[in-house]
Amino acid sequence: MRLVACIALALLYSQEVQPMEDMHEESDDIFDLLNDAERNIPEIFVRRKRSNDPKCPEIERMNNGYDVNDGIYPFVVALIRWENPPKVSDQFCVGILVTFGFVLTACHCLVYSDSDGVIRYPHNHIAPRSIDVLAGATDLKEYLRSRRLHNIDSLRCGQVREGQKIRVHPGCSLKNNTFKYDIGILKIKYTFRVELYSNCQVRPKFPLTKLTTSDVLNMAENHEVCVTVGWGWDINAYTSPYLSMAWVTLRPGDWCKNAITNATIDQEGGPDVFVPNLQLCVLGCETGQTVCGGDSGGPLICGPNKDVIGVVSYGPGNASCGNDQIPFVYSRVEDDNQDWVTDIIVNLTSTRGPRRIRVQDSTCIPKSHMYAVLTVTVVIIVIKEL
Repeated sequence: MRLVACIALALLYSQEVQPMEDMHEESDDIFDLLNDAERNIPEIFVRRKRSNDPKCPEIERMNNGYDVNDGIYPFVVALIRWENPPKVSDQFCVGILVTFGFVLTACHCLVYSDSDGVIRYPHNHIAPRSIDVLAGATDLKEYLRSRRLHNIDSLRCGQVREGQKIRVHPGCSLKNNTFKYDIGILKIKYTFRVELYSNCQVRPKFPLTKLTTSDVLNMAENHEVCVTVGWGWDINAYTSPYLSMAWVTLRPGDWCKNAITNATIDQEGGPDVFVPNLQLCVLGCETGQTVCGGDSGGPLICGPNKDVIGVVSYGPGNASCGNDQIPFVYSRVEDDNQDWVTDIIVNLTSTRGPRRIRVQDSTCIPKSHMYAVLTVTVVIIVIKEL
């Protein structure tokens, strides 16, 4: 078994896709069609406009970003709490597929706040089975149509899985205008399968990043250009059925802290508080390019390796959606937070109950590769189920 695990690990590290069978049936929940207003969301074409940073690329097409083709970001998933009648806005958050069975998203996507808007430990989780996870697709209309047909397998592109368990960071809190550790994990009921010969790719992003905290700080100082993606609202509060992306620039922590304080100092309850050691902030490159409602939990993607270094947390104040002069905030996921993600996934996949896995538990992987422990564990479990 150890040799098999090592071979499988090598295949995963080289990103060779191996076919997997999915022998589990999906649920048959009832859905109807989109209404006319949701079908006819216009696209906006504009001339080049001024940029928030000289490093930003010139972009001609804008609609709070521009559409993403299938297969470009195969680790980005939509989180949907469906209702009748169906609406595109049933998509409430975005997630990042870390393994074929686990999704990273924002903590506030997975818990209820108190009546006074406070989030604190112990957390009140939403029902995980109320969440559908759509992977391998960029168009929400296909999902809604398949629900109407009572046949989720009729999707031409993408796969849907039901949530099973929720774990959020124990330090996740929102109080006194301060958000901390806004990350959480959703375990899905059945793992996604690999689409070997399709543009509708489902491929986890693991590890999320190999960048260190020092690397990320240097990128922020240099105003590194990154990408953010999501299905959220546009600046006119219209929901879009299409996954879109926007170019953004990282900003240094001190600048973020001052900018967010100044932007929210007059709001009731005092200014929002930026926490540099836990958060990152960015500015959209073009007019109107921001994160909005429905984008929470989405990734901040940087560099040629598509490193995920942050998860969308919030936009400061009550009017940040569409205001590209106000930075928006991500929870950091490098180093310690990525280790937390790894520990949670390993514990939830362990057949012997929760425990902390040490690097020494694997003799075929270098001790410095903490992430390899998770990969070996998941591979062994998959092999046992075949």
